Amino acid sequence: MPVNIYKFKPPDRRQRVSSPTFEGNTHKSTPKSESVKASAWTSPALEIPQFVAQYYKTSTFHHLSTWRTQFQEMTSRLIEDTLLLDALPSQPSQSQSQSQSQSQSQSQQTHSQSQHPNLSIRKRVKSNGRRLVLHVDMDCFYVSVMLKELPHLRNKPVAVIPSNNINGTSEISSVSYEARPFGVKPRMLIKDAKALCPDLQVVPCNFEKYYEVSSIFYKILVACSTDIEAVSADEAYIDVSWCEVEELPALISTLREDIYNATQCTASVGCGPNKLIARLATSRAKPNNYLIFMDKEAECKVNSGDSDGKSHFVVEDPQAFVLSFMLKDIPGIGDVTRNKLEEMGIQTTQQLSDMPLHLLSSHFAEKCALYLHNAMKGIDQRPLKLTHQRRSLSSQISWGVRFSTKEQVHKFILELSQEMEGRLKKAGENIKTNHVTLRLKKKKSGGKESRKFMNPGEVIVISKSTTLPEPTSSADIISEACIKLWETMNVGPEEIRGAGIQVHLQPKKCKDSSTTQSNLLTNYFEKTKEERLDPIQPTSTPPNTKSIISPNDTPKNTTNTKTPNKRKTPPTQPKQTNKRKKYSSEKPANQRTILQMFQKETE
Repeated sequence: MPVNIYKFKPPDRRQRVSSPTFEGNTHKSTPKSESVKASAWTSPALEIPQFVAQYYKTSTFHHLSTWRTQFQEMTSRLIEDTLLLDALPSQPSQSQSQSQSQSQSQSQQTHSQSQHPNLSIRKRVKSNGRRLVLHVDMDCFYVSVMLKELPHLRNKPVAVIPSNNINGTSEISSVSYEARPFGVKPRMLIKDAKALCPDLQVVPCNFEKYYEVSSIFYKILVACSTDIEAVSADEAYIDVSWCEVEELPALISTLREDIYNATQCTASVGCGPNKLIARLATSRAKPNNYLIFMDKEAECKVNSGDSDGKSHFVVEDPQAFVLSFMLKDIPGIGDVTRNKLEEMGIQTTQQLSDMPLHLLSSHFAEKCALYLHNAMKGIDQRPLKLTHQRRSLSSQISWGVRFSTKEQVHKFILELSQEMEGRLKKAGENIKTNHVTLRLKKKKSGGKESRKFMNPGEVIVISKSTTLPEPTSSADIISEACIKLWETMNVGPEEIRGAGIQVHLQPKKCKDSSTTQSNLLTNYFEKTKEERLDPIQPTSTPPNTKSIISPNDTPKNTTNTKTPNKRKTPPTQPKQTNKRKKYSSEKPANQRTILQMFQKETE
């Protein structure tokens, strides 16, 4: 059994996790979608009362599209809560108070070594000068979770769909490994999949179970490291540069073992010097395995250690490793990019590697061209997105949208605006927008209708934007602006097959990840004494979330929307500086014990 080299104690596997809902309530699991009669969904949008609200209550694709943000915010809360619990001295009971008071000096020595975990991590990273990134991906996540409830379907071809209509035209969300040899793939229609695999077992999604398992998954990851980028419900990047090379097999094995014991689902892990190599290593390791990409120097360290880890290592030049994959396997190269490359005569990674950067720049945007050029060399300088900052919010529907009059379009735009108003309020107090975009899907002239009922079919996407006189979150103002945009787009009511509204939030300066991590305890001590006694509070938004737009940022009756950007630091920054000076009167704050800081503040 490998030793526990976690930086934090993993969560109790026997304890049921209380997952926050989409509204942020941490006392309940994710609520089940409110049911709407199936017969109602056979009518166009104009025949269903409050169509937009009903759609978002029942749309599983809406839940999937918002999960990334949900888990990014949840991970931020888990990291802060873990750091506070790890740093603060536990409150003793009456029976333990005497014994703990006698060993106070010993406790201070213990706490002096339990400073902010990332302080020691970053020192080790600076000393060895190399980067290690783990890419953790659950194997067939949606299928694996359902097989926990349906064990009789194990080792059989199984497909998961986002609805209860297992015999209709629903698209497949996930398929088991047993179904893939038959050619069954995600996003394939059920009837097409059953034509390829007659014995295919189809089961509907269970989002409550998915959210519960994902919460356990991320709690285990936070126990391993605080440098986490949440990608989706079952996928994340972890920076483990603090880990020695010879410890990697033990770390990854322990991580995978804890995930399986807690969720009964397997996970594959890839390790590399950057996100690109790590993700490719995961795809090479799947299913239910791990692969570590290392150089020759790392190989020597591994050979001198555990011989069992040799088979899990690949020692190769980064460029040669990338070129061994197909274009469709490279992260960031989707269908659109691949089709464009094929039009240029590029069909393999080797051909893309031979393409000069200036030629790629003539066909792609500068940022995209540079990524493709570096990726073919095994270079990926993208940092982990440790913090999440929303820059925009959107509400879009392209199912069941059919209109015949202007009044119907106006009503639909108003409902979308009301949905947007609700999302702005959930995003944070005083969050507003001053830039609105209306995006319409126009029926393509002579285009084919979709095989799926009430889907948009072949369309042309048209969008227009406008700047509002003042920041707002009012549905009436947003809808009025969008209606004016629609009147200038030359799209008739009968041509609309989908509509969406996007609002751009005023930019907020994003703190450096190291600064954010190191300020967690400083922010804690700025709270009142009552707040510190109960440091972990269930909230609808991540802790320390501040308004992107405050009422004092922009004077009334003005159109200067750049005023909020002039403030480079938050108003509480001077207080943080003073606090640090107060604690560092004898020695630096990061060298003082947590217990001393806590006693100093509570006197």
